[in-house]
Amino acid sequence: MPEFSVRRPYVVLVAVLALCVLGITGFTRMTTDFLPEMNLPYMVIVTSDPGASPQKVESEITNPVEDGVSTLPGIKNVTSTSAGNVSQVMLEFETDTNMDSAMVKVTSAVNQLELPDGAGKPSVMEVSMDMMPVLYVSVDKEGLEGGELSRYIEDNVVPDIKRQDGVASVQTQGMVQDSVQVKLNQKKIDAVNRRIRAAALSKLQEAKDKLDRGQTQLNEAKAALQKQKDSLNRQQKKSAGEMAKFTRTMNTLLAAKAAQQSQVTSLAAYTAALNAEKALYAQNDPSGSRIGEIETELRNLKTKSAAAQAAADKSSKQIDKALKNYDKVEAGKITAAAAFGGASAQIAVAEASLNDSQKELEQGYANYRSGRKKALANASANQLLSLDTLSKLITAENFSMPAGYITGGNRQYLVRIDEEAKSAGAVGDMVLTSIDGVGDITVDSVADVKIEDNGSETYARVNGRDAAVLAVYKASAAGTSAVSDNVNAAFDRMQKEQKGLEVTTLMDQGEYINVIINSVFSNLIWGAILAFLVLLLFLRDLRPTLVVAVSIPLSVLFTILLMYFSDISMNIISMSGLALGIGMLVDNSIVVMENIYRLRNQGVSAAQAAVQGAGQVAGAIAASTLTTICVFLPVLFTNGLTRELVQDMCLTITFSLLASLAVALTVVPSVSATLMRNVQPKEHRLLERLMVRYERALRFCLRKKWVPVLLAVVLLGVCAARVASTGVVIIPEMSGTQISVALEGDPEDDLEDNFKVMDQASRQIRKIDGVKTVGAMQSATLSMGMMDSSSRNFTTLVLLRDDAADQNRKIGRRIENILDGLNVKSYTVSTEAMSSSSLTGSGLQVDIYGDDNEKILDISDDIMSMVKKEKGFENVVNGQEAADPEIVLNIDKAKAMRRGLTVAQIYQALAEKLKDSQTATQIQINGDQIDVNLKDSRRQLTKKNLLDFRISGTTTGADGTQTTKKYRLGDFATFRVQDGIASIGHDNGSRMISVKADTKDGYNTTLLSRKLEKKLSAYHVPAGYEVKLAGETESVNKMLRDMGLMMLVALILIYLIMVAQFANFLSPFIVMFTIPLAFTGGFLALMITGEELSMISLMGFLILSGVVVNNGIVFIDYANQMRKAGMDRVEALVKTGRDRMRPIMMTALTTILAMSVMALSHDEGAEMGRGMAIVTIGGLLYATLMTLFIVPVLYDAFYRKRNRRRPGSLRRKFFRRKTSQV
Repeated sequence: MPEFSVRRPYVVLVAVLALCVLGITGFTRMTTDFLPEMNLPYMVIVTSDPGASPQKVESEITNPVEDGVSTLPGIKNVTSTSAGNVSQVMLEFETDTNMDSAMVKVTSAVNQLELPDGAGKPSVMEVSMDMMPVLYVSVDKEGLEGGELSRYIEDNVVPDIKRQDGVASVQTQGMVQDSVQVKLNQKKIDAVNRRIRAAALSKLQEAKDKLDRGQTQLNEAKAALQKQKDSLNRQQKKSAGEMAKFTRTMNTLLAAKAAQQSQVTSLAAYTAALNAEKALYAQNDPSGSRIGEIETELRNLKTKSAAAQAAADKSSKQIDKALKNYDKVEAGKITAAAAFGGASAQIAVAEASLNDSQKELEQGYANYRSGRKKALANASANQLLSLDTLSKLITAENFSMPAGYITGGNRQYLVRIDEEAKSAGAVGDMVLTSIDGVGDITVDSVADVKIEDNGSETYARVNGRDAAVLAVYKASAAGTSAVSDNVNAAFDRMQKEQKGLEVTTLMDQGEYINVIINSVFSNLIWGAILAFLVLLLFLRDLRPTLVVAVSIPLSVLFTILLMYFSDISMNIISMSGLALGIGMLVDNSIVVMENIYRLRNQGVSAAQAAVQGAGQVAGAIAASTLTTICVFLPVLFTNGLTRELVQDMCLTITFSLLASLAVALTVVPSVSATLMRNVQPKEHRLLERLMVRYERALRFCLRKKWVPVLLAVVLLGVCAARVASTGVVIIPEMSGTQISVALEGDPEDDLEDNFKVMDQASRQIRKIDGVKTVGAMQSATLSMGMMDSSSRNFTTLVLLRDDAADQNRKIGRRIENILDGLNVKSYTVSTEAMSSSSLTGSGLQVDIYGDDNEKILDISDDIMSMVKKEKGFENVVNGQEAADPEIVLNIDKAKAMRRGLTVAQIYQALAEKLKDSQTATQIQINGDQIDVNLKDSRRQLTKKNLLDFRISGTTTGADGTQTTKKYRLGDFATFRVQDGIASIGHDNGSRMISVKADTKDGYNTTLLSRKLEKKLSAYHVPAGYEVKLAGETESVNKMLRDMGLMMLVALILIYLIMVAQFANFLSPFIVMFTIPLAFTGGFLALMITGEELSMISLMGFLILSGVVVNNGIVFIDYANQMRKAGMDRVEALVKTGRDRMRPIMMTALTTILAMSVMALSHDEGAEMGRGMAIVTIGGLLYATLMTLFIVPVLYDAFYRKRNRRRPGSLRRKFFRRKTSQV
């Protein structure tokens, strides 16, 4: 390859130009982000169950959901939280699971579940980095406030932002929204009930009047019949009276007929009264029980009326017959006597009929009295005024839907019903029912209907002013910085176009990312400059320095091109890898250039020196590059967060090293063949004096081998002992200009008081030096954005000035001091940039597993006591602090059943009474969809009047009659108050409670957990229960296991590559001793600077294991070449040390100086790469120094017994023996 590059310089030139074009193009098209794109294998299933306790949510929602999804393929862990009103189930999948396919399977499984009535539909959400908003901004406009501002933002600002490239959604907070409030008014309801009662009384009075008229007629008939009866008796005592008797007989017959006709009339009156009562009950008694009794009585009256009419008709016929036989009666007394007998019989029949009529009227009066009582009790509109009934009626009236098509001629018409309400007045005019004698009962006749806003229930203020806050979320495929730039450009344009519009940024991921990326690029450029100066210092010639310097931008462009095609974004991890690569990617070019430069100074021609110099070290630099690359190969054997975070860095460094190797073996020889033609040897007196002193020190160490070895072992032992007491974190805390505060107000105070506390907190925070902007808003009471309008949870975003970024922790402590003096229930102040701790967990977490909730709570109390005694922890909780006290009703089932009530009926009545608000539907007013909210605040239940609540129960008598009556709850129930449970946790089906605590500043969670773990081991855990550390401690332990595995595999691969390079096992073994030297230097650097051990700093150790062997490889390879040339072992080591000292120091210093910029940087986010830089600097400094002494000492020690045997003779001797045996 070097020879081809020297012979074909134009091919190399074209390749370089093509690389520049493609690299720049790829760079402009790369996306920028804060962290690498992570495929988080998590899903969340959220199911609401309004009014349900945590225990009920667990049994009715969480358990069925867990059972339904736990057997799906790819699921690794199932955890859940059952809280009041909501169930949240978290699914963790295997890392190689296709999440799109998993989403389909989980959704299908959830949809097949049979959940109780009243439970909401489960919502399945995939957890991703895109769930965090890219920007939080507050929007205000001069001259607008309240609802006008909110409508302006909804109509003008939000649609514009949604149209920007990469924006997935825009959520608003603190918006003042209108709604139609339908509030039941007891005075109006009483007025309607009075009208209904008056109408019922009028109907009842009509029925009573008919009964009274019937009674009057019956009394008159009785009097006439008695009169005729008396007259007949007198006439019968007389001996004569043919005509008189006949006349009286006729009168008697007529009286009997009148009595019978009176019976018919009274029966008709009673029938009319019953019909009136039936009509009244049809309107006021939907149950229909009394209506059935009336209909039975009407059928009986119909039969009696027919019989009475038949008797009256018979009397008429007898009278007609008597008149026709008048002459015969006149002629004979016998006939008259017979007529008198018939008259007496008719009187008897008439008396019986009148008596029956009297009984019927008395029954009518009795029915009237009982019916009047029931009718008046039901004469109200209360049955229509439950929230559920009202909601259904209003929803049914607010209707718009196409019904279908009809044809007319050759045209087709769509038939549509469009009866949607267009105003609050239209809602008020909706007819609930219509009653005869009362008229229509509308919504506004029982409730106050008006449009109201929620301004008194929402809170969003920026720097003390009311404002609306927008949260902008990006699409999964969009770059964070690109979305941020697009949205900010849109805001700038809108502010120019719309006078008075003011936009204040509260949080901007894009701005933070740009600061971080710019900082890394700045470090990268300064590192390249420093590397150039190192080359110039050691080579003291501009031309070879320029040759090596050219390799930096070419290698970077090559690396960026490979990153682009590998879909690696520019993020803080990949850029840190590139910054580290800046120092290393010139190593190969330095080795090649230094060898070419040395040969050229020896008189070899430029072209021959280029080919020969590159060829001599090609194997060594290829092996050293492979040893560094193979360090990152084991990342493929890890999974989870470790792989997601370090993968981009590993690939970036690998690409940069491969690029540097290709440039060193092609571009450097090709350019050197031209630029190095007229190079003249130059003296380097300082370097020569340094070499002389080094030679003396090396010869001393070769004679006194125990001195450097003992020093190295002692320092290694000190570092190893120190490691045990070193704190470990996954991601170091980073400075930044953004601080977030999560705060919960006092639940005993009303919303207005909570808002005042927030105002006070904002005012005091704004007074802190360094604070630029303070934005405070209500946040969701439930996770995943399920917002409660009366939420007492708040989020405060504090934006600092740029010059105060490194003081964010100090400012955070001052904020905590402010909140300690305010009336708040709890708070959390996060100074970590972009909430990186949410990925790994923060603070202590101890999980307790078991079956019995009470027992788990007792154990958690014991654990909390232990944690509180441990200095360094604060805010110790077990998740049950937010639990509300419970009122538990104890119902005497026997007493309740005697009143016709079951436990379920009692629950239903209580649940209906306790529900005081409900959203019925939505209506469109002026183009805006607004909610119609129902509210019933009449006679609300309290702890004091709970047992006075009255519930209707129906009992059945021995005769089958049913009686409905209202009973006091206290007649059959008592209650007790007890502590409630805020939530119930599950982990793979087992109940779990987590004890959590925050770690104070200046303490390390891992170190504190080690002390606590000893106490936990001594704690007696009951059988069937388990206590273990989790959270950050578990994440750290897993990270250490993964990194340990990576380190072990990397060391094995490094050794095997060197075995292939040296063709023996001893030389690689000697080189491997440089790795613990590097680790010693890295730990010493961490100890001196006070940095914590993190996953990023561990990456520095991993990188060191591949980098430090490079110098050892070059050293031993050169020593072997000298010995092959016949040089003595000691002299070969001394000459190797002198000749390879310059390239070893150059390669080490270029990397060290490149990383020093990152280590010393105080820019935002510099803490992310600082640990790795410090480890690399310390490890290279110490390992480079010790390599120049320890490697020669070990080489001399191991090869002492082989003084006369050249390297490789063992291999040749082995093959000769094999050949002779054959």
